[in-house]
Amino acid sequence: MKRLGLVGLALLLFASALWALPARGGLTIDQDVQAEENFVGAALNTAVDYTVPLVLGEGPLLEPAFVRFSVKNAVSPSYEQFGLGVDIAPIAIFDLYLYAGGIDFYKALGFGFLPMSSYGDTATTEALAALTQGEAMGITLQVKPTFKIQLGPVIALDSVAFSWFIVGGGSGYYWDRGNHVILADGDVEIFNTAYLLYDLGKGFMAGLTDSNVYVPASSYEQNVLYSIALWKGPVAPTLDLSAALQVGWWLQDRYLDGLRIAGQVGIVWRP
Repeated sequence: MKRLGLVGLALLLFASALWALPARGGLTIDQDVQAEENFVGAALNTAVDYTVPLVLGEGPLLEPAFVRFSVKNAVSPSYEQFGLGVDIAPIAIFDLYLYAGGIDFYKALGFGFLPMSSYGDTATTEALAALTQGEAMGITLQVKPTFKIQLGPVIALDSVAFSWFIVGGGSGYYWDRGNHVILADGDVEIFNTAYLLYDLGKGFMAGLTDSNVYVPASSYEQNVLYSIALWKGPVAPTLDLSAALQVGWWLQDRYLDGLRIAGQVGIVWRP
């Protein structure tokens, strides 16, 4: 039975690769704006990418192989993040993303750095509003493998991101506004995001997303299940536009429940 299962998995992976396209090389500039409600958040993300297709062999599993080098910047009302990333895709069904960067928390817009005393602090809206906002700087490292399967119009992806933060010298605790959790100043967050999408054609896709956040040191967990609709398509020979809307429900969180909405619009320019 185990051997039959492995054969079935191999056939599934081969079939999914039949729809993979060869990697497109060159320079791209990617910018998007995202906003979310319950909890409230917003960010402007910019990435300058250079993609190098890899010639590892012929066939649908190997022809989409690439390495992509990125310079990334993210600006929100609470922080700015700047760093370098590399995305390595040796085969069509898997890629590994590595990132290292700095992060600067500021209070100029009224959403500053919030120091906490422990993982067990109360983090209701009222308790957070009573804290004195500050400023801090830190570094973040991330390792994110992604597994991808496509069978005809059905697409499944699963990403697991391991993110390591050192903020404010590495001692104490703070409120992570980006993910609505309490972190130690030196801490690890684990993110798991799974997508099940259906390709509707003409750049439109729709489906479900399951998003999880886990902090190993405190055993803190979050879980949101979304329905998602997205579109991406060319508007000029060197310009693509994209838009996405997620409407979900909190399945698990210490402070949040009910409806959650997130949206994003973006452009990709190929100079």
